[in-house]
Amino acid sequence: IVNSKERMVLACGGVASGKTLALLLKAILLCLWFPGNLVLLGRRTRALVEKTLLPFLFELLPAGTAEHRPGKGLIQFFNGSEIVIYGLEAMQSGSQQDIRKAEQDIRGLNLGGVFIDQLEEVEQRVWDALRERLRRPVGFHQMLATANPYAFWAYDYFKQNPKTNTKLFPISTLENKDNLPIEYLEDAMTKGDSHIRRFVYGEWT
Repeated sequence: IVNSKERMVLACGGVASGKTLALLLKAILLCLWFPGNLVLLGRRTRALVEKTLLPFLFELLPAGTAEHRPGKGLIQFFNGSEIVIYGLEAMQSGSQQDIRKAEQDIRGLNLGGVFIDQLEEVEQRVWDALRERLRRPVGFHQMLATANPYAFWAYDYFKQNPKTNTKLFPISTLENKDNLPIEYLEDAMTKGDSHIRRFVYGEWT
């Protein structure tokens, strides 16, 4: 996943399979490799980004690499690159006026990368709007997302009728078993067959 070159990438599969780790690593690398880059890190709400992603991100960042400015929702790197923390819910819920305002805010971004955790929470039109913002004059652009294998629009987009320049990485929880407690895996395998196929083996049908 980290080495992927395609413009639009989805890591979809079992829980605790390491897909979020790959997403965060790639976001950091694009900021380090391309000085002055601007990367969006998003989930349905900004609070979810701050609660579920940022603690993990800060563990991965080398000391002295970047500074967090929570009031501005930014992580600023020593080389001028920035990660902007974004809640995407405003683009798909609320009044039409609120949605239009959120879309206008997005149009002002000039991005080199978009990284979205739990893509199943995000509508396709939000994804499409962000794709149009990939225009920063850096050497590489990518949208990378994670998802669990629910029935939602990305199944057609990445698997059934894949769009041009996309890549799907199916992932099983068992691929990450060396980093998980044996009790966690044993408990996961006691769930029903449908749950095991989807959320352990990562089957997307």
